[in-house]
Amino acid sequence: MAWHHSAPHTSLALNMSKRSANILGSTLNAVGKKTKSMDEARKSDLAVSAMLGENQGPQSRGPKLPTHTSQAPDSAIAAFLLDMRDAIESQGFGATVEVELRLGKITSSATGQRFSASTPGDACVILHEQDMKSHGAKFVPGVKKEDYYGFHRKAMKLTMSDAYAKHDEHQNVSTFPGSKRVVEEVDLNTGQTLAPYQQVKQRLGTIDLFLPHCDYDCRVAISLEFAPTPVSLESLPAPEHRRGKKRVSAVGRDVRLDMTEVHEADVVMSYEVELELQPTMVKDWLNLPEDQSWKGAIGSAGVLWSTMSRHFMVQASQAYKQSWDVVDPDNTLRHAYQRHFDNPQKFPGTMPVGFARWHIPTVRDRDYFCSEKTDGVRYFLVAANNKVVLVDRSNLPFTAPE
Repeated sequence: MAWHHSAPHTSLALNMSKRSANILGSTLNAVGKKTKSMDEARKSDLAVSAMLGENQGPQSRGPKLPTHTSQAPDSAIAAFLLDMRDAIESQGFGATVEVELRLGKITSSATGQRFSASTPGDACVILHEQDMKSHGAKFVPGVKKEDYYGFHRKAMKLTMSDAYAKHDEHQNVSTFPGSKRVVEEVDLNTGQTLAPYQQVKQRLGTIDLFLPHCDYDCRVAISLEFAPTPVSLESLPAPEHRRGKKRVSAVGRDVRLDMTEVHEADVVMSYEVELELQPTMVKDWLNLPEDQSWKGAIGSAGVLWSTMSRHFMVQASQAYKQSWDVVDPDNTLRHAYQRHFDNPQKFPGTMPVGFARWHIPTVRDRDYFCSEKTDGVRYFLVAANNKVVLVDRSNLPFTAPE
């Protein structure tokens, strides 16, 4: 009898077990779908963040770029200007020469992440077009929204002085097959769109400046802009892209700072920051005789770089590590400081010391040394033969932009 009484309980237990399994399976399936949906949403958010240049801190950097050698950025820009002078003169008849610096990030074409430095420390690595190709790198222009408004405030602060004037402009830019660009200016007083014209530009060359210790890298480009040509939109096919640009500028005598919001269908697609040398300054440089061309190029490059580093990225004005062969080919600087060391191969650090009134007679009559008191990297400041460098513990020189 015990066997017959237990059979219904066993059947009931099996049914409950199946029902529980079904409920558990349904629950796990729902959780799986929700997890998959959350993963897809997370991937979408990451893709948007990548497009906007967010989440690109050192911990999320991509492949490494070699940074064991650096160049002073203003000298590199000057050399670039000088290298492009023949191309400007041979191809630029009747055109306005544009020399502009744009903020952005040098990213890996494979991962989309910004490159990181191969060695720690401040650096300015110059990448020419062939270097970008060999590293699989691309320059992505634009800055993050919050940084853009910070740059915007700094630019507008400049317009409060007599040295800069504020200028606003709105444009609609349509791109057609064959890279044809048609611009429609917007009258800011009436809001009406003015007659369209075709914008003709020719890019002559670019160099990219990798600044791993800064939030952004830079691209310097030289272009030729020719006289605009009136055009009828009715005679053209449908545009491939159509974007609106709202630009506010701080216009100075030698340089102009442009802050631009790029819209597409009322949605802000990007925030762009550019600095451009005034055409008159570029023209003055091109009119210099050949023996003064380098001096003019250094002056033009210095204006462009110092304006950017002074007002937008102060950390870009740091000193940059270089090789002794470049800065001290005749060993003058090295002899100037190593002859004071007991061991020229060792960096002589000191512990902080106190200084009291009774020390004054001693230091008046005897040689003495200054003791640094810093928590960061220690340097020796070495000056000899009109050259100045900082020397770190690795006995390598750092030079500031000229």
